[in-house]
Amino acid sequence: MPRSALFGGIVAIALLCPGIASAETFGSNGCGESQREPKSIVLACGDGKVVFEVGDWAAWDQREAVGIGMLKHPDLTAPGKCQETVLACPWVESEGIAYFSRPVYCPANKRTQFTRLRIDAPNDPDPELRRVRRNLKCGEYSGQRGVVRLGTVRAARYMRTALAREPDLAFRGSYARKVSCDKRVSRSRVRCKMSWIYGDVEFSGKGVIWLLRSGGGIDWAYAYTVRKRNAYCQATGGTHCVEVITAR
Repeated sequence: MPRSALFGGIVAIALLCPGIASAETFGSNGCGESQREPKSIVLACGDGKVVFEVGDWAAWDQREAVGIGMLKHPDLTAPGKCQETVLACPWVESEGIAYFSRPVYCPANKRTQFTRLRIDAPNDPDPELRRVRRNLKCGEYSGQRGVVRLGTVRAARYMRTALAREPDLAFRGSYARKVSCDKRVSRSRVRCKMSWIYGDVEFSGKGVIWLLRSGGGIDWAYAYTVRKRNAYCQATGGTHCVEVITAR
């Protein structure tokens, strides 16, 4: 489908469904967290390697929601080291649309939740990801409103997502990745250590992931400091071989 046709359809949808946010209808981040207008929807919760990042919610009301964004995932068909480990695969980004529909009241968290998710990315190179459908069950949100606790595995997944958002960190396509989030600060805040290599450049740093309530749902935030060292630059007597990258 041509890009003009894809996004021309979005404009029509947005006109028919004004983007009036409702505090009574919630979506999901794809991994069992109730959110209104989530910034990202994870489709592979085990490792976070297939995610739809929403640039804008064109419509959000009590019946349905329409989000415009990018579907991102590793290109498993790439040659070379990608055939040995998924960590070496380049990433694919395809324009797409996310749809939430079929709202149902969920006793598990006392909220009205969308129970259907569809993501269309018609130009994605992977045929299986050009249209993705998910059924969202009320049981996924059990006890969420009363207790907000961040697990260490989930914290590590969030940190990997955060690192991948910054192009200067070259986290995508890197190797020897190590992201460990095992120092708990509180029930909703966890500290992390991480390191990886991209070519002649070595990265190492520390960061923190924490949960927060946003728009009646639960969102996550991050901060980190990463040291970027060019080993070849140092070995050849170069200058400015070390850079510090921070996010707050």
